[in-house]
Amino acid sequence: MCIRAGGNALFSSLSGAYLSGLANCFPHPGREPEPTMYALHSWLRYAVFALGLMGFAFALLGVLRNRPYQKLMWDLASAFTVSLYAQIVLGFLMIFTYRFFSGPLGLHMVLSMVAAAVAQLTYSENRRRPREERSYGLHVWGFGIAMALVFGGILVIRSSLFA
Repeated sequence: MCIRAGGNALFSSLSGAYLSGLANCFPHPGREPEPTMYALHSWLRYAVFALGLMGFAFALLGVLRNRPYQKLMWDLASAFTVSLYAQIVLGFLMIFTYRFFSGPLGLHMVLSMVAAAVAQLTYSENRRRPREERSYGLHVWGFGIAMALVFGGILVIRSSLFA
């Protein structure tokens, strides 16, 4: 059951009525997402693509040329992870604020969250290692898997990556 008090949605209990009353708690039922938020979410994907491709290429070159680990790799991995988190937050804001949800959107959300988790795990694992033991190989795998998940998540809801 959803109770509105002062413009905020409060749930009076977490009983069986919770799920049936949840649909009434959204501020704009059935309304399309705000064009600005949707545009920001759509345009931010290009930053995610660019950072992901740059990070993957830099890591691959590091492996192939057997270069020592550089700070730029650290920065690219961090920026890619943060951009994925920003995408996820914007996506959740659009869904919960404007309540538009379809079946494929759930899979899109799951794939995006797993991609962010893979990116974070890669970044964190290299961070825990001593500086001389950090490797580009872990980033090649992390960026590759995360980008594949991002591409898959987009193809779930769109006909092409850049449509």
